[in-house]
Amino acid sequence: MQRIGAVDSRAPGTATPTGTARASDRLGGSRRLGKTELVVAPIGYSSAHAHGDSPVHRRSLASALRAGVNLVELALAAREFPLEPLLGVVLRNLVSLGEVRRDEIVLIGRLDEATVVEGERDVVDVVDRACDRVGIDTIDVVLLEVTGAAIDPSEHRDALLRAFAALEVLVRRGLATWYGIAVTSPVSHDDWARFDLSGVLALAREVGGVDHRFGVLQLPINVLELGAVARPRGKDATASPTVLELARAEDLGVLGDRTLPIASRTRTFVRPRFEDALVALTTLRKLEARWATGLGQRLVTQAGDNAADLFRWGQELTRMLPAMEGLAGWQAIRHDVIAPHLGQTSAALLQHLTGAARADFAQFWVEYGGALHAVFTAIEAAFRVEENSAPLERDANSSAGRLGDVLDPWLPDSWRGLSLRGKAILTVLSAPVSAVWVDLPEPGDVHEILALRENPVGFPAGSDGRVDLAGLAAAVASFEL
Repeated sequence: MQRIGAVDSRAPGTATPTGTARASDRLGGSRRLGKTELVVAPIGYSSAHAHGDSPVHRRSLASALRAGVNLVELALAAREFPLEPLLGVVLRNLVSLGEVRRDEIVLIGRLDEATVVEGERDVVDVVDRACDRVGIDTIDVVLLEVTGAAIDPSEHRDALLRAFAALEVLVRRGLATWYGIAVTSPVSHDDWARFDLSGVLALAREVGGVDHRFGVLQLPINVLELGAVARPRGKDATASPTVLELARAEDLGVLGDRTLPIASRTRTFVRPRFEDALVALTTLRKLEARWATGLGQRLVTQAGDNAADLFRWGQELTRMLPAMEGLAGWQAIRHDVIAPHLGQTSAALLQHLTGAARADFAQFWVEYGGALHAVFTAIEAAFRVEENSAPLERDANSSAGRLGDVLDPWLPDSWRGLSLRGKAILTVLSAPVSAVWVDLPEPGDVHEILALRENPVGFPAGSDGRVDLAGLAAAVASFEL
């Protein structure tokens, strides 16, 4: 078995302003996480569908960290959550290889309400064991999960005081550096108008004094839930400030959650003109299966996995094809996502492999490249036919398609060829937020999102205000999934 350099060591320490600035600059458009002074990339790696025993998910996380995604989410609880062993393996490996440093990565841990109710000892025990499983000393920010009904400090004063006291203990013991709250359920415009953020912070000061460590707020913010961001049109600008205006005044870092609360990358129909592409994809997937059971099984990656999942574009394009939006969107995926990934992967293999393994890969690469070219040709031809014919009738059940139609009039022209997920992410990033969480379980998801940085009004913090969020909020108010 030929091994491509796996290593293992602990990753102690904590995120620092200098280190995080170094990492996020690799991705571009870095933003400050409020008073924490940490600097984060605008995209955070969500753990929603990541599992520690999946080589594909490990590769996805490693690709994201290498590219400069330096914000990673952990779900903390008494039992082991899927991302903890995944993060531990990947982070220790990349640190040992010198590809990332611990001071560059901001780890955000979410603590459920039930754990906090049990008391300070349980909170400390849960976080301590999570740190041990990941192989770190400190979680940079611990967020207390609260439901929309639990954000009124006057009604939940005692519970919040106990929670903040436990979180301040975490800070004093070195298990956390900052804390905050994460609102986990949808909240209406009217509910946000009653959200007393100043009262919440007053409770933090009551517990921790003027130097309390409440510094981050996570909110459901997306194209369908803009109540925390935008004052409804017609409201006097001198009326009560929005939640984001309050957060900015208090210098809190803000993380956007539920970036796109619908299954945007699937539709209930397959375009008839893509039949040739689906046939070509079948051939490509057969080659990928041969790789996975042959040479890919015999190679070992840096993370200690076999390389069976290095070539997956047949599988990923089959999944992505129904949701692709137009020729321009496809060409962006081809040139900005697939081509760089395959170029880097093939170059690395040709550099590291020797002897018979190198010859076997060279032969596979010729066949795979030919099959991939056939797929590209078929997809492009289908889009060109589609572009030059009458518009396809959208499926009545396609929430993604209908939402795209509602969004487009409010977006910059250069965004309209992007996928719905791309549009949704950039829309939220046009608000004054530090970052948004994105679910990135597959390597293709990482490369798709990284391609957004090429958009001239995408990641840079200067893109704030590119979208009339109040107008958009009014436009989607009656949208039904």
